[in-house]
Amino acid sequence: MDLIRIFKNILGKNDSADSIKSLSVELTEAGSLSEKISEVQAEAILSLTIKGHINGDDLSYLHSHFTSLTKLDLTEAEAVAAPAPVDDEPLDRNVRLMSPTQMVLRRFFRSKLSVIGLVTIILLF
Repeated sequence: MDLIRIFKNILGKNDSADSIKSLSVELTEAGSLSEKISEVQAEAILSLTIKGHINGDDLSYLHSHFTSLTKLDLTEAEAVAAPAPVDDEPLDRNVRLMSPTQMVLRRFFRSKLSVIGLVTIILLF
């Protein structure tokens, strides 16, 4: 019997008493999954149902801490966008305006060799 338990642990199918078979969580605020379920609990949960509002922080926590999870039910969950970070620097300092021609030239002709190749193809045909 111990050999079977070892293989199940290796395959991630742990049936030990430490594992939590199923858990349902209702999130009233997006990003609060880590507050509802500790890291230790997260590692033991096999099946999880999430209801309410979730965002990228919750999905990241799911990905990194729920190592034994075999079933995830998000049918009653609503994805919410995280609020944009507020910084003191205006957006226009980070954005470089380009014309469509500049964008095409930059995309397709990144090197002088590309331009030479294009000219050669045009002259051959």
